Amino acid sequence: YEVIDEYSTNVTFEVSRNPGQAVSCDVTVLNQSFAIVGFLTVDVEASTSRSTVISSTIRTTELGVSGLVQDCR
Repeated sequence: YEVIDEYSTNVTFEVSRNPGQAVSCDVTVLNQSFAIVGFLTVDVEASTSRSTVISSTIRTTELGVSGLVQDCR
């Protein structure tokens, strides 16, 4: 992850899935107290590749200190 400013954080992650399968991933940004200060569901389109690197900017309500993928389905 990369904190851009107090109100946005960029999270880059790799998604592995079956070729041709689209998935949605829930990405969260946490503050120093581990509270969620940003959330985004990222839709990853189907492709012929098994792995795809995604980079998304998540708006936050305050400064985030970590960004992570909660779930992909």
